Amino acid sequence: MKKLILFVLIILVFAGCQQKQAVKDETTAEQKPVSVFAQTFHKRDLPEFSRISATLEAKTDVVMISEVNGKLLSLHKGLGDWVNKDETIGEIDSEIIEIQLAQLEAGVLAAETTLQTAGSNLAASKQLWERKIISQAEYESAIGAEKGAKAQYDGTLAQKRQVEKMLENARITAPVSGYISELPVTIGNFISQGSILCRIVDSRILMIKTGVGKSIVKQLEKGQKVLLTTKTGGKQLEGIISGFGVAPMLGSVNYPIEIEVKNEQGLLAGEIVEANILLNLHHDVFVTRQDALVREFDKTYFYFINADNIVERKEIKIEQTIGDQLIVTGVAEGDRIVAIGTENVEQGSRVEIRQEIEE
Repeated sequence: MKKLILFVLIILVFAGCQQKQAVKDETTAEQKPVSVFAQTFHKRDLPEFSRISATLEAKTDVVMISEVNGKLLSLHKGLGDWVNKDETIGEIDSEIIEIQLAQLEAGVLAAETTLQTAGSNLAASKQLWERKIISQAEYESAIGAEKGAKAQYDGTLAQKRQVEKMLENARITAPVSGYISELPVTIGNFISQGSILCRIVDSRILMIKTGVGKSIVKQLEKGQKVLLTTKTGGKQLEGIISGFGVAPMLGSVNYPIEIEVKNEQGLLAGEIVEANILLNLHHDVFVTRQDALVREFDKTYFYFINADNIVERKEIKIEQTIGDQLIVTGVAEGDRIVAIGTENVEQGSRVEIRQEIEE
């Protein structure tokens, strides 16, 4: 019996020691600091940007269309060649046009002679009518003949000018300077009126043509600088706003905007870039990220970290949200908060600062 009582006492003592150890271990666990990322507040300037993704286009991009029919006799330029304004690219057979022009030149001379004769007849008829030698009807007939001759002359002269223009168009001349980007014709091909002859592109100045919302367009200025970053390669370049519309684009709620870029890095038309347009610069503000917020009903809090690395929850106010950044009040210069890891702490928690992040 004594052995049994002694055995029970030993068990009770052992259980009590285990319970004390458990309480001790639990207390130790509660006091173990939580690893967090912290942020220390310092006032700074925060730029506010509007970010737009768009495709670069060449400012000069001209497609030449044939205005005449005929066989392509020659080409003086090839794909990728540079061509100056008014330089000849090639020639279309103009023999038939030259024959038409010769016929019309003869027709103009004949019409001119007819007009001169009709003019002389009209002058004579006027004198005879004034002297009552011819009737009113005869005089009016002379007037009509002179008008008819004048109309014939003007019509023939207009036809001659039209054919002269066709003859001029048979010589393919560059309307602008640039690189030949497309050349779908070959010597000997028959060129129909309306066919594409070539495409001339000058990418020394690139453009972005896109649209922005009403709230953004109100803050834009012509000549305003824009920072652009290419999607491929991450090249950065500077552009300027060359113009924007004061009414939405047809079929859209956005307003048109054009941005010009000097192509000093050998970019190609068709590359996608992100344009960052500065809309506002907020001076001397406290800035943080969404991760630091603790929300409860309609109130917002930060976990402030004191000198002993103990956190205290305090209410703050969000003044403005800009992208993923917040302008806040209710903090002071040098205050330190839990920036990342708020889900792991509570009022009175001890923390271990794993890293200080910059904002």
